[in-house]
Amino acid sequence: MTDESTLLSYVKEYERAYRLNDLYTEYGDNLDHGTIFIYETWTYEAPEDAAIARLKCPYSHGYTQGDSQVEADSPTIYASYYIDDAVVLRASKTGYQEDESKLDPDPIEWGLPMECF
Repeated sequence: MTDESTLLSYVKEYERAYRLNDLYTEYGDNLDHGTIFIYETWTYEAPEDAAIARLKCPYSHGYTQGDSQVEADSPTIYASYYIDDAVVLRASKTGYQEDESKLDPDPIEWGLPMECF
């Protein structure tokens, strides 16, 4: 995945699906909506035939709790991806980061496998 626009498109859609699945897992049929915002993207030098990208992506969601409708926002989330022909690794960190351009967390060091090919 050497084309930067293809890489960023892939990780944006992957992160949206990951977050929505996480919300469905947590709230089930009580989830009314979920919106994932991609505010920033970065790419980094990677080993040959691999790619590394990072997103800044908070989200908001609404769910029903008893007779009440609840609206909630997440803290800022940074999700980092490592992708090659064999695996997709994902690592995330929540909260303020002074240097947003730094690869933190490093998906090679801290990433969990999301897909294996």
